[in-house]
Amino acid sequence: MKNYKQKLSIAALAILSAPLCATNVFADNPYGISYTGGQILGEDNNVKIEPNTIDELTTLLKNGDVTVKTSTSERWKNGYTWESHVCHPFKYVEVSSSNLVNASDNLSLAISNRQYTADVKINKISLENFANEDNAIAVGTISTINYIYSGQIVYSDATCETRIDGIGHLTEDANKHVFVEMNIKLRKKNETETFTTEGLFFGVTDIDAAQSFKILNESNKFTPTNMYAKSAAGLQSDDPAETLKNMYSPTGNYIYSEYDSENGKYLALPATSNIYVPLTVATQTEGLNMVFGFTRAAGSGIEYYAKQYTVTYKSEEGGKITGISDEKILPNENPTGSEATPEESYELSHWVADVDVKLTDGTTIKAGSPIKGDEIPKVVVDQDITFTAVYTQDTPNAPDTGHSTSELNAAGIAAISVLGVSAGALITFIAPQLLR
Repeated sequence: MKNYKQKLSIAALAILSAPLCATNVFADNPYGISYTGGQILGEDNNVKIEPNTIDELTTLLKNGDVTVKTSTSERWKNGYTWESHVCHPFKYVEVSSSNLVNASDNLSLAISNRQYTADVKINKISLENFANEDNAIAVGTISTINYIYSGQIVYSDATCETRIDGIGHLTEDANKHVFVEMNIKLRKKNETETFTTEGLFFGVTDIDAAQSFKILNESNKFTPTNMYAKSAAGLQSDDPAETLKNMYSPTGNYIYSEYDSENGKYLALPATSNIYVPLTVATQTEGLNMVFGFTRAAGSGIEYYAKQYTVTYKSEEGGKITGISDEKILPNENPTGSEATPEESYELSHWVADVDVKLTDGTTIKAGSPIKGDEIPKVVVDQDITFTAVYTQDTPNAPDTGHSTSELNAAGIAAISVLGVSAGALITFIAPQLLR
């Protein structure tokens, strides 16, 4: 009993003295993400290895030709950071244990390419294993890259030489975690409504660098039935001496990449460690609720993919295609159509499809049947389609017999008349003789 009281007194003292400690460790991990345990990603049938499915996917929104615009929140700050050996302008927010982020901070960004925009709302940023006196961590974005970054060194100048004081550099040996919770919705550029379609995938790509990922939507959690990859080998290092792995937690439904804080090591892979998750229409409508976790300075991409069909435009003899030759169309969407220009003495008659097609009003046009040019943009695409332009040849007013079609002169007409009369008289004289 004495030992129990002594332990209780020590515990009580610890609790009472906690507010007085100079260094309090702030731990906020509402997602249950741990960097230990679970299964090796790609093993135990926890991922669907379907290279054909992945090869059929087309990029809707991926790193490359994008622009990123941030909201008007006062918490966004301007700086510079290194990425791929280039000093980029960097829009960021400072996060510390005393200055966290929640939905009321109005932190959002719009990532756009020529066709689509991903609206990303940052609902919460949580810190784990941070002390009160620790420097703030920067979470931000680069205006030409569709990534969310955390833990970067931030500079005040365009040459990335003068470091901004008070912003820390996140490293794996510190064993600290940053969790960024977002709601992501996709829409067609210049439209306001959320875009939904069958066969839409979110790409969790370049999994390594002590990162973690979790989907919070009930209908879209990471499970062995909705995680697709091109190969199991591509999800891990091909170095036989590498002991760190990309992992999957079947109980917590999250993915993480192992790291060694004692030796300052983490997993670094080529761009093959990619998981593709099909999104339900419910998730697309309410927005993908995604958590990106960071243990060291890194970036995670906002990438969308979809199975698309190819609509091809061809021409029969008598003309040529002068518009687009083909286009990629999402399931149940409509093609834009193309243009066909006839050659001299031909005119465009109609188009034909190589398969049965259905219009938006429910009309079905059989393969090979005439289709008007203005009907093509009304076709509901649910398979690959080839439209062929058909021409007719212009015909003259009178058939070409190989002889002149100019008028006969009067002398010619008179001669033909005389010959006709003489022949008639001769037949009249001979006919009775023959009958006798």
